[in-house]
Amino acid sequence: MKIQDKLNVIRKRTPKEVKLMIDHSFAIVDRLDEIMVKKKISQRELAGMLGKKESEISKWMRGTHNFTIKTMAKLEAVLGDPIFTIASKKPEIFVSRTRSDKKTVSSKTT
Repeated sequence: MKIQDKLNVIRKRTPKEVKLMIDHSFAIVDRLDEIMVKKKISQRELAGMLGKKESEISKWMRGTHNFTIKTMAKLEAVLGDPIFTIASKKPEIFVSRTRSDKKTVSSKTT
């Protein structure tokens, strides 16, 4: 069996939650890199801001680190930019007026 065929078998057997975890992990790292480039912050500087070693930040930036909520909050606090957004299922209520000046209430799910 060719290597590509073996990889395809593994991909098909990989649980959806593992695929999502990997996707999310890489998305976090991409966002961190985007913020660091924008603010001209090196991994060494970020490590200093967080009280960590540069080698730990380097491991994070490989895309396989399992970030805790606490770490994410600290990153957002020191960088001053959001890393991720949590989707809300709470309906938003909008109030508008019709031509006859009656209130119309409608809901929108985000």
